[in-house]
Formats: sequence, structure tokens, C-alpha cells
Amino acid sequence: MLVRCLQIESPDHESEGDRIDRMIAELGAHQDADLVVLPELWATGYFSFDDYESSATRPDGLFVETMRDAARNNGIWLHAGTYLERSQSGIANCALLIDPSGDVSLEYRKIHLFGYQSKEARILTAGDDIEVAVTPIGTIATSTCYDLRFPEQYRVLSDLGAEVVIIPAAWPLVRVHHWRSLLIARAIENQAWVISCNSAGDQRGTTLAGTSMIIDPAGVVVAEAGVAPAVIQAEVDVAGVAAIRNEFPVLEHRRIEIALRPRPGTSRSV
Repeated sequence: MLVRCLQIESPDHESEGDRIDRMIAELGAHQDADLVVLPELWATGYFSFDDYESSATRPDGLFVETMRDAARNNGIWLHAGTYLERSQSGIANCALLIDPSGDVSLEYRKIHLFGYQSKEARILTAGDDIEVAVTPIGTIATSTCYDLRFPEQYRVLSDLGAEVVIIPAAWPLVRVHHWRSLLIARAIENQAWVISCNSAGDQRGTTLAGTSMIIDPAGVVVAEAGVAPAVIQAEVDVAGVAAIRNEFPVLEHRRIEIALRPRPGTSRSV
């Protein structure tokens, strides 16, 4: 399938409504793609923490309905990045995968909330579900930005059969080396396609890393953006995932029972 990542910026001078209108117009140019991926909280701006409360919307609200219409009108699979979802539990950073008929195939609420020099962990409610979507374009999973630092989450996705992991983000330029290294590691260790879509530009004094990447199950970077706004694309061979895993069955060699064995409460001295 042809995958495109739209590495966009969310400038501070632009309203959320203007960003959404700009994105709807942009998506019209990508009808030839099978899957289009957007960044984390692109409509609100990740670092616009003071706007989280006013921007949060319910799953039947304008943001979700607009994204569903965009997928339907353009006949594409759309990973709409993430949005601020309001529910009785609070506000969650929620990712959406939408099929070409406009139906939501996968919802994911960010599990690991970022608390380092960020208000996200104080404002938002963490998710606690890990799921995959079995679709005509493969078994798809998603995670969000800071989740990338927690490899155990991706092992669970691998055990659930994930062939493709989509990662929207608002990763800062100051830690771009971590971003590249962790993305490649997640692809290699899980023998899965990793499709990452980061934001670009400056938000509230923070420069985003850009560097969106599409990485194959062997850890080869097949498409990569620079720091500026950009569109990257690649042909993603989902059917080849099984062949790679059969040829080099590293996932079958895990000795998970050792990792899960109860440990004594004291360390060994030598």
C-alpha cells in the first residue's frame, strides 16, 4: 500500500479551526494514497496546554466527524493523528484510524503521559487499553509519541499480531537522536513496519524535530523527512512481514518465562 505522512506545522498565530480547514484542503491532494497519517494533536498544537480544556471534544464532536468525512470523501484510510477527547473520565490524548467509508477502525488513548517539562501528565487522563485493528491493509496498531520509550508496549502489540505500528508525535528537536534511534529499534525488535509522523516548526517556544520516518521490519529507513514541513511516502509491503518473521523467527526465541519469573527481594553480592 502507498503510505503518506504529512509532517505539518501548527503555528501559534493560526486558530484550531484554520488548521482543520487547511488540513481538509491538504487531504484532497492525497486521494491516490492508500493510507495518510497526521501528527499528534496537530489541530490544537501539542504545546498549547492552556487550550486543552477548551479544545477537548467528545467522540461525536466536530473534530471526529470532520476527519471521518475527510476519509470518506477522499476514499482513503486516514490516521487522523490525535485529538483531545473529552469523556466522563477526563480528557485523553486519543488517536484515530478511520477507514475509507468513514468508520473508526481503531481508537487509542495515550498510555504514557509526558511529565518532563510538560503539563500533559497533569492535564490529561492516561489510557489503559492496547488493541490492534485487523483490516484489509494489514493488522494495524498505534501508539503516541512518549510511548516510544516503553518497549514493553510494543511487545504486547507484536503478540497481538501487529504488522504495522503508526506513531504520531510532537517530538522536540532537542531529542531528535532519541527519536530516530527508538523508532528504528522498535521496527527491528518487533519485525514490524513503523510509520511515524511528527510535527514540524515552532510551538510555544519549542522547536519540533520533524524527521518523520517509514521503517521496514528489518530496520531499514525507506523514507525520512527533514526538520521542515514535508510529505514523505513509501510503498509498504505488509504481506512481507510474515515472510521476514518466518525466515528469521527471533520473536519465537523469546524466553518470556525468565523475564516474568518472581525475583527475590534482595540483590546478590559478589
